Formats: sequence, C-alpha cells, structure tokens
Amino acid sequence: MFFLTGAPGSGKTFLLNEYIKYLRKNNAAEAIKLAREMVPLD
Repeated sequence: MFFLTGAPGSGKTFLLNEYIKYLRKNNAAEAIKLAREMVPLD
C-alpha cells in the first residue's frame, strides 16, 4: 500500500494514471484503492 500526497497540480493523478497504464500493459493484477481524504479519529 502506498499513499500519494501533495499540493494541487503536483501530478498525483498523472502518476496514478501512468501506473495503471503500466500495470495494464504488463498484464499485472490491478488493485488500487484511493482515499480522497483521511481524517484521524480522536
């Protein structure tokens, strides 16, 4: 599991899309879960 964080416009979506293309091109299993916002529990 990994998390992509960064400011708007820093390339998070681009990087994710390129990774998905790589997985599909190489017939790799694709399992991606996105968390748009993580809120710590108090």
